[in-house]
Amino acid sequence: MRRYLPALCALLLAGCASSPEVKQASGDVGLALAALDDAREDFRDVFLRELDATQELVARAIVADAVVRVVEGLAAEEIDGNLIVISAAIRDERQAYQDLTATVARTRPRANETPGDVVARVLAGKAGDLRASADLLEAAGSGEAAAVLRMRADELEDGEVGIPQFGDMETLVILTVAKADVRQGARELGAYVDLMQLVHAQVHEWIVTDVTVRGDRVAALIDEHAATLGLSEPVAPDPGGGP
Repeated sequence: MRRYLPALCALLLAGCASSPEVKQASGDVGLALAALDDAREDFRDVFLRELDATQELVARAIVADAVVRVVEGLAAEEIDGNLIVISAAIRDERQAYQDLTATVARTRPRANETPGDVVARVLAGKAGDLRASADLLEAAGSGEAAAVLRMRADELEDGEVGIPQFGDMETLVILTVAKADVRQGARELGAYVDLMQLVHAQVHEWIVTDVTVRGDRVAALIDEHAATLGLSEPVAPDPGGGP
C-alpha cells in the first residue's frame, strides 16, 4: 500500500499547471479514494462473515462427532432402549462440546504458541475445572459422579490422544487468528487510505486554486499526517520531484 502514495502525489503534483483536465482528474482521484475506503470495509465484512460461517460449521462438526461417539459408546455398553440415559448422555456431551468449542474459538494464541498449544491450554483449563468439581462432589459423598468427572479430565489432559476432535479444534484456532489478521490488515489499509485522502484533500485545494507546490511541501504534508495517524514509516515523494 505504501508504494502507491508517492505515485499518487506525483500524479497530483503533475497538475501544478492546473488545466481543467488536471483539476477534473484530481477530483476523480478523491472519488476513487472514497470508493477504495468503502470497498475495504465491504471486503473486510464479507471476509469476516465467511470466516465466522466456516468456524461455525467446524464447531458443529466437532459437536456432532462427539455426540455420535457417545451414542456408539452407549450401544457398546448395551444400554439399549433406555431413552432417559441416552438422552441425558447426549445432552451432556453436546453441552460440554459446545462450551469447549466456544472457548477454543475465542482463545487467542500467546507469544510463540501454535494452534495445538492453544487447544492443549484450553483442554488443560477445562480439566482443572472438572477436577475441582470432582473434589466437591466427592466431599459431598458422590464418589461415583466424581470418578466420572476425573476420567473426563484425564481425557482432556491427554490432549490429541484423548480428544479425537483435537485437529478440528486446531482449525478453530487458525480461523480465529485469520479473523484477527483480517481486522488488523483492514485497519492498516484504512490508515493508509486515510493518509492518501488527507494528502489529496490539501493537494487538490492547491490544484484548483492554481497554487504551485514544491515536492518538499508535499513531503512535509505527508510526514505531518502520517504522524497524526500513527504511521511510523510514511513514504514521501522525492523532494525535488515537484514543480
